[in-house]
Amino acid sequence: MPRKELGKIRQSAVVMNYGPGAIIDFREPGTGASVSVVSAGLESWENQAASDGDASSNLRRFTEHRLKAKLKVDYFRLPPIAPDNKGDDRADPYITLLGVRFPKWLMCPTCNTIKPAQRWGQDPGNASRYCDKCSQNLPGNNKVYVIPTRFIVSCRNGHLDDFPWAEWVHHKNKAGCNNRREFRLENKGPGLAGLELFCPKCNARRSMDGIFRKEAFDNMSGCSGARPWLHGDNESCNSKPRAMQRGASNLYFPQMESALVIPPWSEDIVKSIGFRWEDLKNTETVEDRRKYIEKYLWDELDPKFKSRGIDDLLTAIENKLGISKNADTGNLRWDEYRQFLLCKTSGYQLKGDFEVRAEDVPNGLSHISQLLRIVSLKEVRALTSFTRVEPPPGHPTVKKQYLGRYPKRWLPAIEVKGEGIFISINEVRLKEWEKQKDVIDRVGG
Repeated sequence: MPRKELGKIRQSAVVMNYGPGAIIDFREPGTGASVSVVSAGLESWENQAASDGDASSNLRRFTEHRLKAKLKVDYFRLPPIAPDNKGDDRADPYITLLGVRFPKWLMCPTCNTIKPAQRWGQDPGNASRYCDKCSQNLPGNNKVYVIPTRFIVSCRNGHLDDFPWAEWVHHKNKAGCNNRREFRLENKGPGLAGLELFCPKCNARRSMDGIFRKEAFDNMSGCSGARPWLHGDNESCNSKPRAMQRGASNLYFPQMESALVIPPWSEDIVKSIGFRWEDLKNTETVEDRRKYIEKYLWDELDPKFKSRGIDDLLTAIENKLGISKNADTGNLRWDEYRQFLLCKTSGYQLKGDFEVRAEDVPNGLSHISQLLRIVSLKEVRALTSFTRVEPPPGHPTVKKQYLGRYPKRWLPAIEVKGEGIFISINEVRLKEWEKQKDVIDRVGG
């Protein structure tokens, strides 16, 4: 299928809102026509990199050691588009995020005809479609561009498909009509009750009123199990499809996990080693680590570390390996909280992406035990899956749809840099205050 550039999107938006399986609306650059796509799965990211001849490029990989251990992956990858921050060279500008046209049914805003995209007029190299019949009445080369239909169907198992137009209008199977290619959506009055679907072949009509009811499709075929963002066959599904608006907020709930980059993983030497840190960690002896560095790591290292010599580098790595064992309990939030508490005794920490300075607690605020100014901090946010219709867990439990057809050794993620304030509460003073307040409340009562 030919690829046509539709527009630009930020890396952070891909992970947080427009990951695989999400619907994205664009305006075709040449015509301004509306084009709707569903963001393609992770296999498309890999195929793009492979076609570029550099599928294993380290520039597109990064890691956060505690988060990847929790998610059981080897590394993370930035979305394959231009980076949010200028000067960040870890995204190849020649690779783009792919999308698949969805919905496939489009509607002419002039004659109200709806039919699949391939049955409309098109110009080579252009993603927009137009109505040949209505365009004939316009002067010059002007065209009436068709728009994506506003109704689609989804289910609690995360599937996505076009609205069943033929089944809806032929619910009584009038005269055995087999038209499944072209209909009209006519506006006869206000609201859905006044919106009628019309079959030009058998003249069957049916109002769109009631399409959002849970029982709307009880007498029709069940969910198709379609996953248009992935290649391959549909899944089997026993869930009921539900009609939804194409831009509904409950059509995509991204599921993310995040972690702060804390010492020792925030330090420059560990960042320079990158995703190979885990390999070093798994080597058995110092000599094994020396051989690994010489074979795989030495040429990739920052020159400021190479200039120290391999012996000094090994000593530093041994030190960081020892610290990392004590700094990682397997509980992400507790490890981060504990790292901030360490600043109470050290005064400040300046560790690459982790810069925290202890500040004096103002007089009269004895319930605050620690006040920190967060000068620099990095967070890694990884997209793991998504749900539709309801956020998890749901009632009953809603199914998570994964981002690729098969499990990957990696997940899409972004790095977010920030600053802030950390306040630690004096629990002893807080309990004393609560007791005093309880006494005051009872006396006052």
